[in-house]
Amino acid sequence: MTTNLQSHTLFTDLDEAGMESITGGVITSLFLDRWAARVIAGTPNLGRISQRLVSEFYRGGLTTASVTNWSAGTSAANRAAWKTAAPLVSNFLGSGAPIAGLTPAATTAVRAYLALF
Repeated sequence: MTTNLQSHTLFTDLDEAGMESITGGVITSLFLDRWAARVIAGTPNLGRISQRLVSEFYRGGLTTASVTNWSAGTSAANRAAWKTAAPLVSNFLGSGAPIAGLTPAATTAVRAYLALF
């Protein structure tokens, strides 16, 4: 594990399994901030982000409130990171890469969620 300083927030880099366990498998501010940090560091995993968002579609977790609440409390750098990541993830959805549960309805919902960023 490495410790990094981003803006005014101290955080610890975790591997993907650690990120999933710490965020409880739900779209939370912590989840969004951790993936923003990965985007800023140049190490996004578009497949993992895509899979997580598709899974959340089936759980009903892709809400406007999750983005609104996160956006109000996060840094400008994190918001910019998701603005950068959103079109990349959207394109990844159509890349033909294997994503469990990816259907036209899931694709549409995830892309609509990504447009909120």
